[in-house]
Amino acid sequence: LVFTMARRPAFVVERPELSEGKDKLGAIAKALSAEWKELSEEARRPYEEEAAKLRDKYAEDKAAYLERHPGAALGGKKSAGQQRPGKRKKASGGQRRQRARAASDEEA
Repeated sequence: LVFTMARRPAFVVERPELSEGKDKLGAIAKALSAEWKELSEEARRPYEEEAAKLRDKYAEDKAAYLERHPGAALGGKKSAGQQRPGKRKKASGGQRRQRARAASDEEA
């Protein structure tokens, strides 16, 4: 990703024909991937080192965030029992009938 982000602007200027058509992103990605595969280990090293630094920074930032927001570790998805505050869960048909019966019993 670091290589692609660094190389893409110049690559699009060098190969404008890849920037045209429906599959322009796919064509550019494929060509950049081929270019990456042709690089020597020595040429790849700066990009791999930068990627490692970014991974480490992400891990540190994530750990710091989770320390400040302990509930965030659960993720963004709500479990079946969780819902937004103030929003009542819709009752099933059986629950609605029970409530209706209880209300009619109270009236009588």
